[in-house]
Amino acid sequence: AKSPEIEALEQKLAGSPDDLDMRYQLGVQYTNNKQFREAMEHLIAILRKDLGHGNGATKRMLLDTIAALGKGDPLGVEYQRKLYSLLY
Repeated sequence: AKSPEIEALEQKLAGSPDDLDMRYQLGVQYTNNKQFREAMEHLIAILRKDLGHGNGATKRMLLDTIAALGKGDPLGVEYQRKLYSLLY
């Protein structure tokens, strides 16, 4: 079940799909609710548009989410590769 915070942010984002800060907030909420794939998808989408978003906060959040999954987790590895492809 989605939390009220997530539902509210999803509705706001639907009205302003280019709002990177709102997308970041949604990614954080997804992470807090252990919806890691959804969280990382939003975070990587932000980084594709602005690699330095939030003075590096978005990149740190993505790395923290990957770390929370544990070393070798297939989902973490997938998004780690996506991040590295953006960086290099």
